[in-house]
Amino acid sequence: MSNTATVSPYDDSSQTSAFEGAVASAVAGGAAVAASAAVAGIAATAAALKWLCEDTPEQRAALLKAREEDKEMLVRETLRLSSVALTLRDERAFAQSAEAAGFKPRAVAGNVLTLESATGLRLAVTKSPSGKLVAHSNAGKKAVAEVVFRHNLEQGKKHLKAVGMDLTERKTASGEIELVGVERREAHGDGRAAVSVRVRRDGSLLIDVDGISGHRCEQLVAGIAFATGGEVSQMTRKRSYFERPGETTRTKVRV
Repeated sequence: MSNTATVSPYDDSSQTSAFEGAVASAVAGGAAVAASAAVAGIAATAAALKWLCEDTPEQRAALLKAREEDKEMLVRETLRLSSVALTLRDERAFAQSAEAAGFKPRAVAGNVLTLESATGLRLAVTKSPSGKLVAHSNAGKKAVAEVVFRHNLEQGKKHLKAVGMDLTERKTASGEIELVGVERREAHGDGRAAVSVRVRRDGSLLIDVDGISGHRCEQLVAGIAFATGGEVSQMTRKRSYFERPGETTRTKVRV
């Protein structure tokens, strides 16, 4: 099989606008956050944003220094509240990836997973009505992307090994990680699949599948998407999709 497909770890559904609206309320006024979010029916998000808006000791120290240097406004502008709707559902796996990125769990009221770095960066994770994770950050979307990157890298490794592939990896000049898995033996009568998974810095994946054709290509792609918590959002079949099993093919997938 040969096709082009897009799989994303981010949820672009209409639910995202509700979270972004809650963030706008948080920026407009601290006390209004809980009220506006409650009206929207997102109590957990209200608790998350309230926690994110609180000054950490590191931020208070930075503000004090800024006052002394007459640069308080500059420091305030570095606090960037963001909410990112994800396709991931496994809160524990996300938390483990966040800890690997330097975040530590913190206690907060409500059904909210909260994490904080040694430098005062904060993440708060809630769930959308559909059960998908929504990551809120006080440092912009880059902090969320770093955790998603680590999550998909580790889950991708585990999956390729679990399906019987020998695995190698390399780091590209742009900071991306490429995983290359090759089936140890031909077990399906259609050749040995070779899979290249490039993990981009935002956590999206570019997947190439060589050596096989037909529906097993789709199965390999679907397995990687499921393992990383992503969703295939676009699939374009090329001519070689219809080739006989065993003929060399390539599948490209964005996750």
